Amino acid sequence: MEALLRVLLLLAGVLLAWLMLLGLRLQLGAAPRRRWLHHLLFFVVSALSVVATAVCALTGRRFAVLACACLLLLLMPLTRPGRSAHWQLALAASVTFVLGAGLAW
Repeated sequence: MEALLRVLLLLAGVLLAWLMLLGLRLQLGAAPRRRWLHHLLFFVVSALSVVATAVCALTGRRFAVLACACLLLLLMPLTRPGRSAHWQLALAASVTFVLGAGLAW
């Protein structure tokens, strides 16, 4: 179970970094036709984060910070892309995920 958790956390972390970089490119207008990929990555990262949080909870590891990251990710659709609240929430979710993954590792 520990190996599964680490794979989930690493995969979610790498995809989250890709998601953030793609979001930055979209914000700057460098990748206007990649919005579908940004949305797909968001869905995958959210799903992996929820599964990793569940695995942490089931194995007795610290999962509260990861659960907060999941909550922040799930709040993302409430913000408007291109607005400051969108990237600020994305950054908060990313930092929270990294802290949660470190605690769960």
